[in-house]
Amino acid sequence: MQDKAYKIDNDIYIEQSIVSSVIDSILYWDANEKILIVTTPTKIIKVGVNSKKIIVNDKESLDFETDVVKEMSDGTIGIALSYIEQYANIEYKMYDNPNRLVLTSNWGNEVLKIKVMKDDVVRYKGDKNSEILTKVKVGDVLYVLQDGVHSFQRYIYIMTKDGIAGYVLNKKIGKAYKEVLKNNYKKVEYPVNHTEEKINLGWLQVTNMTANNNLQNLVNKTSGLNVVSPTWFTIASVNGDVNSLASSMFVRYAHSKGIKVWALVDDFSEVKLYDVISKTSTRTNLITNLVNSTRACGADGINVDFEYINKESSPHYIQFLRELSIKCREYKLVLSVDSYVPLSYNEHYKIDEQGEFVDYVIIMAYDEHHKGSEKSGSVASLNYTQIAVDKAMAKVPKEKLIIANPFYSRLWGEKIDDNGNVIIESVETVDMVQGVQRVAAAGGKFTWNEDTMQNYAEYLQNGKNYKIWLEDSKSIAEKMKIIMAADVAGVGAWRIGYETADVWPVINNALKTSNVNNN
Repeated sequence: MQDKAYKIDNDIYIEQSIVSSVIDSILYWDANEKILIVTTPTKIIKVGVNSKKIIVNDKESLDFETDVVKEMSDGTIGIALSYIEQYANIEYKMYDNPNRLVLTSNWGNEVLKIKVMKDDVVRYKGDKNSEILTKVKVGDVLYVLQDGVHSFQRYIYIMTKDGIAGYVLNKKIGKAYKEVLKNNYKKVEYPVNHTEEKINLGWLQVTNMTANNNLQNLVNKTSGLNVVSPTWFTIASVNGDVNSLASSMFVRYAHSKGIKVWALVDDFSEVKLYDVISKTSTRTNLITNLVNSTRACGADGINVDFEYINKESSPHYIQFLRELSIKCREYKLVLSVDSYVPLSYNEHYKIDEQGEFVDYVIIMAYDEHHKGSEKSGSVASLNYTQIAVDKAMAKVPKEKLIIANPFYSRLWGEKIDDNGNVIIESVETVDMVQGVQRVAAAGGKFTWNEDTMQNYAEYLQNGKNYKIWLEDSKSIAEKMKIIMAADVAGVGAWRIGYETADVWPVINNALKTSNVNNN
């Protein structure tokens, strides 16, 4: 790490942006209310600017030996290294001539190293006339600070173990090699609230209080469902108020059928989520309202379905989940979080971090082709399911993973424009019954598509070419093979009511077989 540190009153202060983004995001900074927060499995620890006073769970007050957070004259926020090392996995050493701090925090990551083969000097620039910064000897190990080492390069940008960065001659070093940085630090383990059996979850769309009455009719058509997640909560204001459609009667009926209830909260309202979760006071209010509403109706957990997180919101979203997880543990509520299939464009969802402290990460393994797609295609081909499983398991422990399937398809209407290009004129979301009915009414016929492992149909109607890759019991059966082979915690489905009756025995039998095989 090559960034500025400040030595003040016998302590060293590291710039806050470096602490939160490079060292450890557990040290969260609220720039609006100027509060540094550390979240452990059971505690929320806060400290303000230019203060030694530490507040734990908004009650207990402790004094630190120095100011934890200092605001510099230029407005830069610095965090005391003596405080950082209590919570982050770091190792550091101070050197002088010149004064410098060498700090290591990227444990578990690969670094590129080289060994000195002939005595050399480290220069300020890659030029034989440049200033000499220090000397290196045969056998010294150096860190490579550039992308790779190539034979055509005369000088290589490196850093010595004591933190001097500069250039050495390529001909005096050996072959570059990779090494994983390791130490004996043990991460904090967060308690989990898991069930012994595999999760069989179905989301239920609830748009008004009356819609809660549909539960009995819909549940009676299912088999093996053990968790239902109704869309009950939306954010009502920037103050963290919540609109609720929760029903105690709904919960009592679900429990009578042996079904747990995880109340869903989404970010689909007009309230900008960033404005709520980026401030500690309003974020805390949102968490309090969610937990109180969930407990009041007797539900068993909270399902967070925030689908519009951007990079700006990311650190506040993770902090929201950390703080919510504490309250859920306190009241024995299951905390699950919905996330997209992990791809490069949504890395800011940080499901690897989520997996450290939430009970379940639910991967929405659908919308491979969505309403905004430039070409028609499957909602969830078998290959997409495999990608979802593989990429999620690389980031989240399998015992915390739930893979969700679609119970819907998309019917695409295409036309050829004047230039001979295929354009999408219409996209409709259809359930399993509607998909079959639409194709049959147009005289179309389904054939099995080996590429997507789905029934596919194509037909002409009113000057448009319609295409559909159908989700049905056969396609779901193929997906279940992949999901159960991975031995994840369970499966989910969007949404109850979109399926045909023959889907549930397929899911239930796959789960039962998996439970038997893993017991």
